[in-house]
Amino acid sequence: GSANRSPSPNDAFGNVIAALQDDLNFPAALGLLFSTLDSVKGRKFSAEERIEFENLTVILFGAVPGVIESQKIQVPADITALAEKRWAAKLAKDFATADALRKELAAAGWAVIDRKDGYSLEPLKKP
Repeated sequence: GSANRSPSPNDAFGNVIAALQDDLNFPAALGLLFSTLDSVKGRKFSAEERIEFENLTVILFGAVPGVIESQKIQVPADITALAEKRWAAKLAKDFATADALRKELAAAGWAVIDRKDGYSLEPLKKP
């Protein structure tokens, strides 16, 4: 866009963009972004506002929009059930059962990633 555009009334993030255009004033832009988000709570963004917001998140945070959403993988119910059984065995310190279930999940094409508070499942990478 042009460097001196004035925000239109339906341009929720115009003030954030204006701050960035003012010598890349990131502190002001961040403050304005959060106050703008507070002020628009409870209403849906227009398609243009959503694109503008995603572009701003890339500029301000280095976040790439859509990547996290596209990473959501549907895990089949039988795989989830096996993983739950494995987690229960692990909590019960039945490591032989937990290891056997981990191998069963791997044979079905799923990797189990343990965390302190739980686990996640990821499809195994194809060689």
